[in-house]
Amino acid sequence: MFNKQLLPMQLQYFAENTDVTETAETETTEIDAEKLTDEQLAAIKEKFGFKDDTDVDKIIKSKHSRWQKELESEKQEAEKLAKMNADEKAEHERKKLEERLAEYERKEVLSNKGREAKAMLKEKNVQVNDEVLALLVKENADDTKVNVNAFVDYMESERKRWEIERNTGTTPKTVPEKTEFDVFKQAAEKY
Repeated sequence: MFNKQLLPMQLQYFAENTDVTETAETETTEIDAEKLTDEQLAAIKEKFGFKDDTDVDKIIKSKHSRWQKELESEKQEAEKLAKMNADEKAEHERKKLEERLAEYERKEVLSNKGREAKAMLKEKNVQVNDEVLALLVKENADDTKVNVNAFVDYMESERKRWEIERNTGTTPKTVPEKTEFDVFKQAAEKY
């Protein structure tokens, strides 16, 4: 069905040369707030909305210290693995995999509970975004149901309050006299 002769295109004509192989180095680079260029500082200030250099320096130092802590923990893990024998390494890796599996199972349970909660809310004609849904969903089904019912009750009471507020008005204190407005008389008086 598709005829390749109709639109022959060389889409990779302007692409960069991909023959060059790049090697990724895992060395950590020292970040020094004093060595950053004015353009880099201005970009950081603009992105985060800071007014002076001390705020930017604090953020850079905190990020750098966090990166250093992560690197230290990885080094300690590597040293710990180097000291272990094969059985201990296998046991350690199994524990790590079990922890990851448990985390994924917990996320799956929360996702399923979220779908159920969204269906319950939809039955009650309440639409929520993902952030509100995350507040309502718990790992226990009973807690999730209690949270959803409480939220629905709250939303219904708020709807009633808004409806009463919208429909409540003040009546005018005085009624203006009824005056007839005749366009023809008014036009005749002009001339």
